Amino acid sequence: MQSPVVSIITITFNNLSGLKKTLQSVSKMSFEDFEHIIIDGRSSDGTTDYLKTYDAHQIHWQSEKDQGIYDAMNKGIQKANGLWCIFMNAGDCFQDQFDLSFLKDLSADVVYGNSEIIYADGFKRIMKAGPLEQLWQGMSFTHQAVFVKTELLKDNPFELSYKYCADFDQLFKLYLTKKNFQVMDQVVCSIEAGGISDSERHLATKEVWEINKKLNPDFAEDQFFKSKIRKGKYTLFVKSILPAKTRSWILKKKYQADQ
Repeated sequence: MQSPVVSIITITFNNLSGLKKTLQSVSKMSFEDFEHIIIDGRSSDGTTDYLKTYDAHQIHWQSEKDQGIYDAMNKGIQKANGLWCIFMNAGDCFQDQFDLSFLKDLSADVVYGNSEIIYADGFKRIMKAGPLEQLWQGMSFTHQAVFVKTELLKDNPFELSYKYCADFDQLFKLYLTKKNFQVMDQVVCSIEAGGISDSERHLATKEVWEINKKLNPDFAEDQFFKSKIRKGKYTLFVKSILPAKTRSWILKKKYQADQ
């Protein structure tokens, strides 16, 4: 049996509504040469009962306890048979009309694009992929907008010692070893704002700093990260004291000014 072009990996835990949303998104795709691997952390919200009734030949799933999101993602990688992998976790969706067929003849090792970010009040913005030369500062794109050759992921699994930024660690290693990264100016995914690396940004920044020092022995940008950590703490404090409507108004003004 010929291997599929793409392995779509979905991690979920007690998020049945989000999982249904992701499954619906995948089912709408016109490109069919894929497999969908669902790794559930032994949910108690009816996820497994639902998956048992979900009839689609491309879907493979398992439900068992894990050591957290990156452990679950590693399990997905080990099960992947596709040439490429992408992580589209529960609640994440492919952008409408996004076509995966371009991956069939692509010679790159990593290809990444833009993301649509959706906020709780319905506000949406496009997060453009940042310059690759600035990757050392943190993820220049979301993990839902990047495709990586499966063999590279199997050789470079997520490092479980990192709570927030194992995806950055993995991709930064590939970048530093001169793997071929290719950008596309397309919106790949629609994702909800407010993940753990957003809500605890200063702690995520500390991990990025640690990873830089580990992978770049001659790294000398400590002041950049110290400033970014201070800003992250201040932003978190301001968010904690402002009403939701005010936070939403500031957010819209910020991103409208950036466009």
